[in-house]
Amino acid sequence: MMRSMTYEEPLVAPNGDRFVLIEFGDDGGLRLNLQARGFAKAVDEARIPGVIETNPGFNSVLIEYDWQRIAYDDLVREALALADAVGTPDEIESRLVHVPTLYLDPWTRACMEDYHRTIKQRPYDPEFIVAENGLSGPDELVALHSASEYWIGIIGAYPGLPLMRPLDPRCIVYAPKYDPPRMWTPQGAVVCAGGQSAIQTLHSPGGFNMIGRTPLPMLDPEGRIPAFGGGIALLRVGDRIKFDPIDRSEYDRIAAKLEEGTYPFNIVEYQRFSLSAYEAWVASLDAEKRH
Repeated sequence: MMRSMTYEEPLVAPNGDRFVLIEFGDDGGLRLNLQARGFAKAVDEARIPGVIETNPGFNSVLIEYDWQRIAYDDLVREALALADAVGTPDEIESRLVHVPTLYLDPWTRACMEDYHRTIKQRPYDPEFIVAENGLSGPDELVALHSASEYWIGIIGAYPGLPLMRPLDPRCIVYAPKYDPPRMWTPQGAVVCAGGQSAIQTLHSPGGFNMIGRTPLPMLDPEGRIPAFGGGIALLRVGDRIKFDPIDRSEYDRIAAKLEEGTYPFNIVEYQRFSLSAYEAWVASLDAEKRH
């Protein structure tokens, strides 16, 4: 999963009359994510007339532009020139954020039961993921999901919502999304689908499978929590996440501390992360064997 397949030349495709998509490879590997982020930064810094915004994904960048100020062909030519000049850094700065998680929690189960009553029947999410991945049961799912650090490649879909992939390829689990999606999802739900994990930042619709819940807030619009560093969102692209399993009593204790404003967020500030050392470690693994 984490081995990147990089295209010899970036793929370029128009998206309507205001967007162009530039894709560097066909998976969500770390190298491609860093390449996409570096390219988006280069485009932003180049201040190409007519470019409005860049939106990097796991392996691509969507560029919004004003077609009345710059023609599509001219934008593609200038963007590809930057893509040729931008390299992929070997060392990056990355924080490690610990996220206490109550797996197999009652709130997401209640949400699943509401979906069964009001929309349609389907297996409970943990059981569905277990069956899809040939696991022995929910306990193995919890052990597998909590064994790896996760790399946040995108913040999007909802405000502050992190989309992430496990750095240990032996910990990846695949499962399709809900069809149709849920009408609501508990805030703080830990969810996964298609090899990705996320944390639901709002009480909102969703389609990823739910496997747990964290008491930690992901958003602080009023700027009251020092751990957010003055920003609205707790997590950032390039952060590493470690899901730490907790029981219900610990969940309630943390929730009470958060209410009091005394909870000590466990965030290891920026550390050097070596891409080459990481890729060498991944190459030494047998990715077909579970952790």
